[in-house]
Amino acid sequence: MALIAGGYSLGAGITAIVHSLAASTLGFRGTFALALVPMAFLPFVSHRLVEPDRFAIVAAEPEHGLPVLGAVAPPFRRRLAIVAALAFAVSIITGPANSFLFLYAENVVRLSGVATAAMVVMAGVLGLVGLLIGQWLADHWGRRPTAAVAMVAIALCGVAAYSAARLALVTGYVLGILCGAVFAPAAGSLANELFPTSVRASVAGWQTTAGILGAVTGLLVFGALVDVSNHFSLAALMTFLPPTGAALLFWLFPETKGREPEELWPGVS
Repeated sequence: MALIAGGYSLGAGITAIVHSLAASTLGFRGTFALALVPMAFLPFVSHRLVEPDRFAIVAAEPEHGLPVLGAVAPPFRRRLAIVAALAFAVSIITGPANSFLFLYAENVVRLSGVATAAMVVMAGVLGLVGLLIGQWLADHWGRRPTAAVAMVAIALCGVAAYSAARLALVTGYVLGILCGAVFAPAAGSLANELFPTSVRASVAGWQTTAGILGAVTGLLVFGALVDVSNHFSLAALMTFLPPTGAALLFWLFPETKGREPEELWPGVS
């Protein structure tokens, strides 16, 4: 999970650097078009992927569940609702915290493109450190406390980043990436370990949907608050802090650290 999060962060960081240094040349259309470059490698990468043993066992069974978004067995629906609620809450924070930040850095704080690129590179280095810390904490302290504390820290860093000072912007963004990297291995492992192979893909679909809805909600609320108050700091406080209460939902799950997945699946041998 840490490696997957690292790959995602690396791609996002490269995009941010390209935008910071070449926005006047490429524009936003050119930046989006660059996504076609890594997509060209997908056919080659796909041949190197193999299915896990648990999937192979389920695939060999004579009966298969319908591959639709709602195919989640009743014993796992409560967990799914909590996972979706957490994805929604986290995305309310990360949506505007990440999406508006570069606009804020360029148009409000007046951070130069070179300085923004340097900030992203610095965040990338600390992000790698955060992934290592998050992996260690998830395996030694536990998935639930690691994810919960990191979620709250992400919100606090987002508030700091929008406090109308260059140093606070850089510090808040860099530490926010660090905290997000700590969060990813613990939360990702927990969400996967709580569900068997037969429903995990559907759970991932619902989780992604909830995350998108949360990000859109966060962007709308944050943008509306900025329009009304004309203060990014106030918008950050009112948008990022309330969802942190959802961190308590992690304790509605069993702790998965040190346990085999099958022990966590009710009614599944």
